[in-house]
Amino acid sequence: MDELDKTLLLKLLRNCRASYRQLARELGVSCPTIKRRVDHLVEAGVIEAFIVDISQETLGVSWAYAEITSDLSEDRARLIQEISSNSSTNETFAVGSKSYISFAEVSPGGVYEYGKYLRGLTGVSQVDLVQARQIPTQMLSNQCKYSTRGKKVEFSTQQKTILRHLMDDARISILNLSARTGFKPKRIRRLLRELEASEGVHFTIRFNPSVESSISFILKIGFDETQITPGEIATWLENEFPQEYWMSFLLLNGPVMINYMTSDNLPKIEVLLRKMLEIPFIRDVETILIYHIQKPASNGSDLTEEAAAASAAAVPVTA
Repeated sequence: MDELDKTLLLKLLRNCRASYRQLARELGVSCPTIKRRVDHLVEAGVIEAFIVDISQETLGVSWAYAEITSDLSEDRARLIQEISSNSSTNETFAVGSKSYISFAEVSPGGVYEYGKYLRGLTGVSQVDLVQARQIPTQMLSNQCKYSTRGKKVEFSTQQKTILRHLMDDARISILNLSARTGFKPKRIRRLLRELEASEGVHFTIRFNPSVESSISFILKIGFDETQITPGEIATWLENEFPQEYWMSFLLLNGPVMINYMTSDNLPKIEVLLRKMLEIPFIRDVETILIYHIQKPASNGSDLTEEAAAASAAAVPVTA
């Protein structure tokens, strides 16, 4: 994956409905170049789906981070499937032969229940579950759930109609939306502008950069919170390692950050580690090589139906 692919993915994370023309203008390349790149990223499996994320503020959920250890008594594939299939699980990563990492979105009262579910799985010997918070970055510009909780929004009946169809494919054309909803294109454009401006939804992608010969890893950083802030660390990573760095989360049980990173070779990871350890306010750095596990609902259908149902239940309808 080169710099153009990385920048393109970040822009699609922020708004996957951006037109090829708009992306080409912002990136200084031609429209055919953008289309070829997007098509390649889809065919390679880097872009798994174009999706709609209802904001965490609207759904009343927040991030949780789990490190899961198995005793090897359960079939590995089945255990992975059971972790990933839980409706709260957002991403699951395998770490070696008996360890896993899970990112979940849970309600304030759902942290214990999610942990109870994980602890109850056959073969699980230990679960370390911590609430987490996303750290805003320049790369993601507070435009997706990995960098912002968004805002709590009350969707209108017409907005919900549009959202239900966008759940199938967030890049569906305005003409197809018009045919499916019976709304005129002008009204659809207005509704889409309203949804984008509301910060109650994010048109984004589900992606897996590791399929493009990249090594995915978690950079787990313990730091002195009296001397440096999580935002300063994230900004430093973003500026120092723009090709490797993707996003950051702060664990809420102590001054520890979880950073999602990729690299095309192991020596670069060693360079990154050395630079981190030179910072006086960094107390500990751990790299965890991870293997991406695709959620069972690979086309997004189960997840999007659930999101639509959750938003309909959580958000009152306005006229």
